[in-house]
Parts: sequence; C-alpha cells; structure tokens
Amino acid sequence: MIAYNSSRSDSAFGSRRMYQQEGCRKPETLFQMLVRFHVVYTRVDTIQATDARDRICALLGMAKEDKELSLRPDYEKSVVEVFTDTATALLECGHFHLLSLSQFPKNKDALPSWVPNWTSYIQRPCGAFISDEIYQSSGRSQPGISFQLLPCGCKILNIKGCVIDTIMKVGEPWLPTLYDW
Repeated sequence: MIAYNSSRSDSAFGSRRMYQQEGCRKPETLFQMLVRFHVVYTRVDTIQATDARDRICALLGMAKEDKELSLRPDYEKSVVEVFTDTATALLECGHFHLLSLSQFPKNKDALPSWVPNWTSYIQRPCGAFISDEIYQSSGRSQPGISFQLLPCGCKILNIKGCVIDTIMKVGEPWLPTLYDW
C-alpha cells in the first residue's frame, strides 16, 4: 500500500486520469516518472510506500512502455532484484542519466553501486539531465554496455570507454543555495 503526499498524488492521479480519459497528456517513460516522483529538491519523502517495491511497481501501470522495456510487477522478487532489474532495463533503453541518480550512501544491502536506491534521498544532479551534444564527450556514439552475472547472483555493469584523465582529489559536494542561482 502506498501513502502519498496529497499535492504529489493529486498531480499524479490527475495526470493519469487526463491521459486515460482525454488522451491529451503526453505519456511519460518510466525513467521520467521515477525522476519526477523520486528525485527531490528537499529531504521530504513524497511517496511513502510501505513496500519498497511499490516505488517502481506502482509507476509501471502509468508509464509509457519503451519498446525494449519489459518490466512487470513481481512481488516474488526482493527489493534489490526489483531495483536492479529496473536499472538494467532502463540502461538497456538508453537512459544513461540513471547512473547520476545512483548516489551514496546506499541503505539497501547488496544493492549494486550503479543502481539507484529509490527508498533514499536522491538529490537532483548538478546540471540536471542535459542531453545536448555539447556536453557529451562521446558525441553521437552510443555507449557500449553489458552486464555480467556473478555466481552469487550479483550483476556487474560493464561500460566501454576510455580514460580521459585521473581524479587526484575529491572535494565536498556542491549543494546550491539561493545565492548560487
């Protein structure tokens, strides 16, 4: 069962009703819906699901199905499996910005580092989701990804790329304030 923040839930159910009855709202992909409902500006949880799998499964019925996306609600799977399968499917559909949502700390045991934890606070990435080529070092070439399944059942994400430079030092994260805008 899901308990919703009334303003967010009114928006979500209103969007769904408009699309179903009138067909006038452009349907959103699962990735767009996950960002809209789970990536927040404040530390307020707007979707309070009693079952963490509902953070994905509840949106599947409202999301526009990508051709390659073949996710179905499956409550036989663990939360880690549902989150990992969702991340895998979204990456295979080209939603590589998903990787910027995989932030630390991770609260779920055995959740791969490349899988967002949809139950924790996910901060909007600096620069949002710019898909303009000027910001893509790879230009028009598509990233080469593959997944490796380990005997323990864990999945490893492999991304083909090249080394551009080495990070020598990591500072504090940038947390924008009103003065920064």
